[in-house]
Amino acid sequence: MLTASLTRIGHALYGVYAWLVFLLFVSPTLVGVLLLPGLRARRWLARAGARAVFWGMGTPIRCPDAARLAGFSCVVVANHASYLDGIVLTAALPPDFTFVIKAEMSQVPLASLLLRRLGSEFVTRHDPKKRTRAARRLVKAARGGHPLV
Repeated sequence: MLTASLTRIGHALYGVYAWLVFLLFVSPTLVGVLLLPGLRARRWLARAGARAVFWGMGTPIRCPDAARLAGFSCVVVANHASYLDGIVLTAALPPDFTFVIKAEMSQVPLASLLLRRLGSEFVTRHDPKKRTRAARRLVKAARGGHPLV
């Protein structure tokens, strides 16, 4: 009983710590993404900020072979278990990847602004014509050497 209570307290304390680390690293990263000129610089900063968050939480992201994807036309697909997937992939992948995101996120004010500053592509999923246009645009981008996630 006492051990279970201490475990819950430990988890709660780590949760508070993780949120503080998240805010500590993400806040300046977001400001930088808003202010920095140049897509490459903004993506580099986003990657560095994401890596710093996980390092600060004691769960550094290590993906040694990810650098081999740089400069190749490819599509990385995640099962998207949570909104953390995007942050994990930002930390793990080279900064030249373009994220493909549901169009609904373009209606979320701050998220929309930040995702646009990072060069994300928004895709309408429910309108067949718009979905087809987006698919063609993304295939063309991938064929042109732009890696997608």
